Amino acid sequence: MQTLQLHGIKTNATTEWTPTERNLMLYSGSSTYTTNTAGDVFVERPITTYRENNAGVADDSYLDVMTVATAMYFRSKQRSRILSRYPRHKLAKDGTNFAPGQAILTPKLFKSEMFGLYRDLELAGIVQDFDNYKTTFVCSIDPKNPTRINYQDQPIFVNGLIIVAGKIQFRKN
Repeated sequence: MQTLQLHGIKTNATTEWTPTERNLMLYSGSSTYTTNTAGDVFVERPITTYRENNAGVADDSYLDVMTVATAMYFRSKQRSRILSRYPRHKLAKDGTNFAPGQAILTPKLFKSEMFGLYRDLELAGIVQDFDNYKTTFVCSIDPKNPTRINYQDQPIFVNGLIIVAGKIQFRKN
């Protein structure tokens, strides 16, 4: 969303914020913008007001709007993949002996489906580090509800380029 023009919004501002002022605004819950000489306004960094987790510990993992948007997109793709490929299936334990063509999903097949989706989304530039995803993915049939599959995954999203920092050093020859 960075650099997107906010059409129909103009400014008469003649000065920019300092980096300190920008950070104060960002960490106070205000997104920032930039302008051009014509007074057009552009998104600089859209953020959320998320500052701490449920335990009250400082947490900036969802500070950037695009992290939240990417997570929502990722979960939507997971749900869509399962609902479109396994619409009226039964759920069986891994190792169950059933004939080919049966409409049955097992935790192992579910895991394989999620790995295939992760690879697709990796190629699309949404996620990264498949090996980590594969080793941290867990799924099983719920012990109290045999019609439910539980899973936990740890996707690593591809982030937006927000800051470029460099250092130029001059040497006398």
